[in-house]
Amino acid sequence: MVMLKRQSRNPALFLCKKVLKVSLNNQLSELGVIDPYNPFENVMGGTRYLKTLLDRYEGNKDLALAAYNWGMGNVERNPEGLPLETRNYIAKINKFLKLYG
Repeated sequence: MVMLKRQSRNPALFLCKKVLKVSLNNQLSELGVIDPYNPFENVMGGTRYLKTLLDRYEGNKDLALAAYNWGMGNVERNPEGLPLETRNYIAKINKFLKLYG
């Protein structure tokens, strides 16, 4: 759910934005992704990334989602200063989880 492309209303058109971002940092292989455009690898890599964030923030879902959306460095430097976009993102995901999780 956090990996669905937010602009798309068609679930078949998903891309894990963080997997693509991570590829720019040459960390894709750590997530087990060879081809970020392969839907299976993309979702699995994004899932692994989200799991690392949940582990890093000791299961704190909101912090993990904030780091997923805004970046770990930003969250760790300024955890109280989440931008409105990130706060809205967290609320949207939590609402989705409440309805469908």
